[in-house]
Amino acid sequence: MALASIMGNKLRSFLTVLGIIIGIGSVITIMTLGNSLSAGLTDSMASMGLNNIMVYVYQDSETGASASSDAKLDETYFQNIEKKFGKSTKAISISAAAGGTITKDSKKYSISLSGVTPGYFVANTTTILKGKLLDKNAYVSGKNKIIIPDKLAEKLFGKDYANAVGQTIDVSVNDTYHTFTIVGVSETESAAGMFSMQSAMYSCEIPYKSYSKIVHDDSIYDYSLVAKDGVDTVSLASALEKYTKEYIAKYSGWKVECDNMKELSKQFSNQMSQVTLVISFIAGIALIVGGIGVMNIMTVSITERTREIGTRKALGATDGEIRTQFITEAVIMCLIGGIIGVIVGIALGDLLSTINGFRAAPSISSIIDSLGFSMFIGIFFGYYPAKKAAKMNPIDALRYE
Repeated sequence: MALASIMGNKLRSFLTVLGIIIGIGSVITIMTLGNSLSAGLTDSMASMGLNNIMVYVYQDSETGASASSDAKLDETYFQNIEKKFGKSTKAISISAAAGGTITKDSKKYSISLSGVTPGYFVANTTTILKGKLLDKNAYVSGKNKIIIPDKLAEKLFGKDYANAVGQTIDVSVNDTYHTFTIVGVSETESAAGMFSMQSAMYSCEIPYKSYSKIVHDDSIYDYSLVAKDGVDTVSLASALEKYTKEYIAKYSGWKVECDNMKELSKQFSNQMSQVTLVISFIAGIALIVGGIGVMNIMTVSITERTREIGTRKALGATDGEIRTQFITEAVIMCLIGGIIGVIVGIALGDLLSTINGFRAAPSISSIIDSLGFSMFIGIFFGYYPAKKAAKMNPIDALRYE
């Protein structure tokens, strides 16, 4: 009977549950987009290595003290790191980058020329499509060997990446040309939609020793340490920061900071969850508005069906049966709105996630919670009209015009 009443006034019923549809749809869309964003960026951070610890030595601008230019991390420092933390360390990655250009067929391509040590490819996920990584001899001798990304290889030598391996290219850095031999073509990491840092620069890797010769600077102020699996990176980062501070204590005006990817990833996920919940709560206000709409239309419906209620009570229907009928009608109305809202929310969330380059990750718990909340809205806002209908005097109801 409740369903028949709803279907008898399709347009009015749809307009009544529109607030529920908008509220549920908004919450599901936001939760899906938030989960997709969080999962996508967490995966991106994981690709950089959850066991990575980043060490930074930088000038302290807060104290105003004059900084010594000698406070760089030298060979002795890294030898001591190997002795003190070698059992917990998988690799040490040192890298630095400079801008450069490659010219071919009158076209210029901007590149980021990164000087790296062997540990760089342990700390960062790199997939070689053709060729190989830089060999030990290139690092020791500082030979001009280079790994270029697939997108650049395609621009320079066509879609067959094998054509690029073994070729030489001239790279301009600070208006000076340097010739490099291509030893490998790497896969370009996919960008994360509008949330990614879009750049026209192609990232290329060369031996760190070659890089130092080109820029005439071998100063090291930051690096990454890759911890072995099972090592507590938080404790290791703390110990590493303490030792580095002690090592550069003789230099004035310098600070040390250590970050670990596992902790940063955890903090980011927590922050994203909090932001998503707050926005979802705001969107959920539409559900309250929708619930008020349900209560309003149910009150109007009871007024219109006063004679029906009087007839049913005259035929022996109890107050509880009348109340249950109208509460059921409100719950079904809200549940239908909730189901439509879930479908709309999943579809919209999937679309927005895809546009932004993330894999859609709808929250099952939020879907269940939303449907449960929509039923609660139906019971809560349907109770007053239902109670009003149940308390009607049958004689007065039958006389109602």
